[in-house]
Amino acid sequence: MTTSTTPFTFESIELSSDRLPQPVELNRIVTDVEIFEHMAKPYLTARILIIDAANFYQSADIVGSERIRIQIRSAEEDAKSIAKNFMISRVEKVDKIQDNTQVIAIHLVEDCYYISSLINLNRTFSGKPSAMLKIIAKETLKKELLVNGEEQQNFKLIIPNKHPLEAMMWIVGKTSTARGYPFFLYSTLVGDELIYEDLATILTRPALNAGNDIKYIASSTKAQDTMDAKQVRRIIKNHEFMGGGENLLSIIREGLVSSSFEVIDTLTEGTKTFVYDSKDDLFKKLIQDEILPKDQPNPPVNFDEVIDDRKINEYRSMHTSSIGGSMSYRDSAEGENPFKYNRWQNAYGENKTSAEYKFSAIKSGFDRMLKKNPLTINVDGIEFIRGDFHKTIGSNIEVVFMNSQPEAEDGADARDKKKSGKYMIYSIRHMFKMSADMYDVSATCIKIGNLRRSND
Repeated sequence: MTTSTTPFTFESIELSSDRLPQPVELNRIVTDVEIFEHMAKPYLTARILIIDAANFYQSADIVGSERIRIQIRSAEEDAKSIAKNFMISRVEKVDKIQDNTQVIAIHLVEDCYYISSLINLNRTFSGKPSAMLKIIAKETLKKELLVNGEEQQNFKLIIPNKHPLEAMMWIVGKTSTARGYPFFLYSTLVGDELIYEDLATILTRPALNAGNDIKYIASSTKAQDTMDAKQVRRIIKNHEFMGGGENLLSIIREGLVSSSFEVIDTLTEGTKTFVYDSKDDLFKKLIQDEILPKDQPNPPVNFDEVIDDRKINEYRSMHTSSIGGSMSYRDSAEGENPFKYNRWQNAYGENKTSAEYKFSAIKSGFDRMLKKNPLTINVDGIEFIRGDFHKTIGSNIEVVFMNSQPEAEDGADARDKKKSGKYMIYSIRHMFKMSADMYDVSATCIKIGNLRRSND
């Protein structure tokens, strides 16, 4: 139940700077606000549009170090206020629209990114990646880190002249669970912490609208006439499958369906070799770990496809050679053979066995298969800013598309089994338009399995 025809309220959009005698409230002159969340970024970005008819731009003398605090509240009953701190990264444009009026577009970054850019980090670490990340977040950015999942890596490293967030992403790039699931590090609109969690944890999370709850559905205008208010606001206004869709050929050429690897040991002049097969190393794990649900078990690759008498995953479409670790932290006791000693702590990117080196290929495979056919949908955003808990990136939603046979028999499942299903929200764009009293979101969603068909 909503309490207003306007879906949201900007309680405050406050500009502050040490150069200004007091903060400036921009609420009356901001017409549009966009806020972006992305699972590949441990910070938010934003954009605001200002109509300046009172010489604001000259008076504020924006130079690119000012702070902007945005405080939003949903118009829904019992909604909580959401506040985020940004800093100006650049002025994108200043256009005159009348003699005494100009439009100013300003790009913002979350304050933690700006602060990180000021800090140069050169430091040694040892242990679990999550422990390193917690220290960096707390000591340099004053941020808490929420950890969901456990990595299998334990190594020593020297952070070489990096900004804190850059260093954190560098560490995350080498982490996975003991099953090979990659980790993500990201920031969210609701909540002040950074989130560090693995893909398996995310994919096994129930959808926000699981069970009998109303699905996000692509429906005709005529069908909306019989829907209640909650159903209408979960209508997909428009959608697009990005990147051309179903480009398996590019994945094959990248060696992420099946390929062979060798890692060269420069000390022993030996090699560690392994074969990566996405059927066994990726999709079998998804089934064994019950991450591919029973009603959505079909992978985006047909492993029964036969080309010239060989199945598609029996080809080795690429061979990769790389230099392995050099045992830089080995500490073998006197008299022990350092080339047979295997109890030292790894360096960054170093592993002791072929199976451990394979995790890198498995991680890349997960990432590429997830993004094989991304879906972007535009829906009403009112439910995403209640403020009670985080509901966007890293969450799952159930989406329904109807098939192209509307004359299907009564009782038959009319869902499009390929396009419908449980999706993970990978990125989201919040679009607040004050002049139109409208708040929509554009969400990029990904999934790794299709619904079970009637002939499966």
